[in-house]
Amino acid sequence: MVKDENEIELVRTVAAPVEQVYEAWTHPDLLQHWFAPRGSAVRSADVALHEGGGYRVEVIDSDWNRHVTDGHYEELVPNRRIVKTLAHEGPGARAGVAAMRVAVRFRDIGAGNTELTLLHENLVDEDHKADTRRDWLQRLDKLDALLARSRA
Repeated sequence: MVKDENEIELVRTVAAPVEQVYEAWTHPDLLQHWFAPRGSAVRSADVALHEGGGYRVEVIDSDWNRHVTDGHYEELVPNRRIVKTLAHEGPGARAGVAAMRVAVRFRDIGAGNTELTLLHENLVDEDHKADTRRDWLQRLDKLDALLARSRA
């Protein structure tokens, strides 16, 4: 549930077991396949997978612009929850934005499916919310496609 106007929440059913969905969020080799919006590609992904550990994902967009997303893990509960800070540098980065926070919850809903709930906090305005929502939806589409390939 969205708590204030500076947040977005996305809920999606992913046709994959919760362990595979969590793994796709936490392993650099898998992040490289989906953690970029449409028309962009992950150039590198580094993860120190422990509470307090950092992560860094570098993305190149279709105009060859470099975007970096990084932060640290505040909470890691395997197959259940990830909470992390998030900062963005590159074109489209908002000046004066405090560190954002992303919480992702994974819930086994049976039949090999996972309910994924993503809450992105500390967005600055409606444009930032719209851009962030679009980017997450595109990433989640790529995550669905990656996990569908692993089932095939």
